[in-house]
This record gives sequence, structure tokens and C-alpha cells, in this order.
Amino acid sequence: MKAYQLTAWESQPELRDRPVPEPGPGQVRIKVVATSVNFADIQGRKAPYHTSPPPPFIPGLDAAGTIDALGEGVTGLEIGQRVAVNADGGSYAEYTLARPVGVFPLPDSVSWTDAAAFTSV
Repeated sequence: MKAYQLTAWESQPELRDRPVPEPGPGQVRIKVVATSVNFADIQGRKAPYHTSPPPPFIPGLDAAGTIDALGEGVTGLEIGQRVAVNADGGSYAEYTLARPVGVFPLPDSVSWTDAAAFTSV
């Protein structure tokens, strides 16, 4: 998959090929359609901020897309379902992972771009 990776603090993310992440137990994989940039994303590119890992990493916390895979033990969500997501990090990529508590079903009437900013509000 293609993903923007931050290789050093205060650097510009670089487009890289990365493996598609596999959902672990209690995780959901989302095929990202839109992502957003929020305050935590910006701060996390400057220096460690809350839960940002050390470089290299894929930044991004919020996205919208469709559920692509379910990890063991995940219930109440379906593959192909439209969702807004507060990801476990790494939403600046074609696929991202999230815990079900951060996955919100998305009605067809909400645009992808609006939904990507939803969890930041």
C-alpha cells in the first residue's frame, strides 16, 4: 500500500510503499477514502505528542472509509460498512487500523470528507 511516512521530527511526510496492516484481535482494518489533519497530527510531526511513536511512522488519527477486515473478537461491524474512524494512528495511508470503540457507522448522506473530520470535532 501507499502511505505517507514521517522519517524525522519536523520533516515532510514522504510517500512510501508499506505492507498492508493486518488487524489483530479486537481491531478493524479500514480502506481509507479520506483523511483529515487535526491539531494532534500537526503537533505529532514536530515532536513526541501524547501517543506519537518515534520516527519512522505513518501519521494521522482520523479518517473515513469502508471496513475491509475484522480482527478476532470484533462484533457489531461488517466488512464493506461505511465508517468514520479515530484510528490507532497511521490514517495517512491506503489502509489503517482502529479499535471498534473508535469506529462510527456512517450514513450515505454524509460525505467522505465531512466524515474524515468528524472524530476531530
